[in-house]
Amino acid sequence: MGGFTRPRDLRMTNWLPGGRFLAKSKLYEDPAHIAYQPHIAFLIRSRYLVHFGPGRPNAPEFIVGYCPVGRFKHLLRRLNSGFCESKVLEAMDNACWPGLARELPFKPIKWWNPGEDPDEIRVTLESGRELPQSAVSTEGSTSSGSSSEGDAAASDGESSQEKDTLDKVAADTESVPLTNEVTATVESSSTSPSTTQPADNNLDEAEKNKYDSDDDDLAVDLAIVEGAKRARRAKAKEMMKQGVSPHSVLAFMRTPFVEEQVLASFKKPESRPQLMKEQILYLADKAKLRAYTNMISSEVFPNMAGHGTSVNDPNLMDPKFVETNLAGTVYDVRRQYIPTLAKQPFWIPVLAVSLPTRPLARVMARLAKALPRGLPYYASMPTEDLKCKLSYPSRSLNLRLTRMRRLTSQIAERLAGYYAGFPGIRFDPRLPGRGVNGTLLHKPLPEENRRITVLIDSAYERADTEMAQYLSDTRGQIRVGLMDELGNALDPALDFTEDNNVSINEDEGGLRDDEEDHASDEENAR
Repeated sequence: MGGFTRPRDLRMTNWLPGGRFLAKSKLYEDPAHIAYQPHIAFLIRSRYLVHFGPGRPNAPEFIVGYCPVGRFKHLLRRLNSGFCESKVLEAMDNACWPGLARELPFKPIKWWNPGEDPDEIRVTLESGRELPQSAVSTEGSTSSGSSSEGDAAASDGESSQEKDTLDKVAADTESVPLTNEVTATVESSSTSPSTTQPADNNLDEAEKNKYDSDDDDLAVDLAIVEGAKRARRAKAKEMMKQGVSPHSVLAFMRTPFVEEQVLASFKKPESRPQLMKEQILYLADKAKLRAYTNMISSEVFPNMAGHGTSVNDPNLMDPKFVETNLAGTVYDVRRQYIPTLAKQPFWIPVLAVSLPTRPLARVMARLAKALPRGLPYYASMPTEDLKCKLSYPSRSLNLRLTRMRRLTSQIAERLAGYYAGFPGIRFDPRLPGRGVNGTLLHKPLPEENRRITVLIDSAYERADTEMAQYLSDTRGQIRVGLMDELGNALDPALDFTEDNNVSINEDEGGLRDDEEDHASDEENAR
């Protein structure tokens, strides 16, 4: 039997007398010496909320990983720059940066009926009084009006097949461009008020609020689009009345058109991004986006310039080109927020646990990504609570901190000798694992091999409570302190010494989702 936290077998028994490896005379290369140096298992969160898209609330993004103790501060500096991994950059691209010229992800929901005042309804509910009957009457009139419209539509002489086809035609109208045959009808329908209603009156309320009503040029462009949609629907109805098959009507709706004939009169205002064909080429080239990001980061972080490459495109090297022609794209967003990372980091370390060896830190980082039985953190919350943008971020953070605190307590107890300790653990590649031929069983582990250091973010509102819980839950050798947003301990005795001799590749493995790319199973077992 085995599972998420329980191994299916003890691989240490392969090296015992009569074990499988000794019987087959198999020899293995000793793992690297760095595997038995102190490593850190960390929890990092974003400073601002991240917009994940429909169905998920805006919440901070978390990074769980591990790295050598001497490279922890360097890892934080690399995360808060343009030289980090693509997934980390994507989270910063979708963050709700204050003051950034982007569309706010939060949109209010209109929960009151037309003609009602939401403030009066709130006051009435807080006072305990009953709501007036206006809301009920409004709903009744709305439902009766909709039912009468439904009866009128049902009394029409169209067949069910024609209705289905017209519904498909209306759906295709929203996404399929115009055809050459209706181009002339578009101009006449948008300019002659005698035959049809003005196109601007038929616009949806959302479209009116989205754009500026004082912009005459944009109103004309929207009128052309709405007129084209009406012309498309009218043409489809005529074809249906003439006996044309529904498949032919749908094929007519999907016929491509010449872009210049319809969009020639489109004139976007200066305040909105220009729809240029070059944007598609730039956004599709990931290597060019990475080179542009490295170029910006090299100007802000000159000491890390060796990590990136230069930009060969002369257009991207011109700041005005990105500001005007690529406005609103990821190029423009990174151009604005990357320079701010030097003064105010985006990724803040919440918790850092220093462990004696890399296998311990690696296992802790893996187990800290879910609950004890492998259940994700969000799956343990009710569906209604997941939609609350006020409580979900704090609950998610508390679950992660509680999980890592319990893992730290269990590791400290086993290093101190409780529950028979860790079978097969070792702290030197030249020595056999604990328990092999009685190794390390005659006395407790040395103090330097049992020492654990925990640093908590000083800006965390429950930092004092978290420190007290660490000291009360553990029975091993553990030290607890506070650190700032740069990873520096407030107590110099607990600070992590920075070591620049460790290769950068050792840091990168701790951030990957697939941890097996970093170390082999043999290294983890030994």
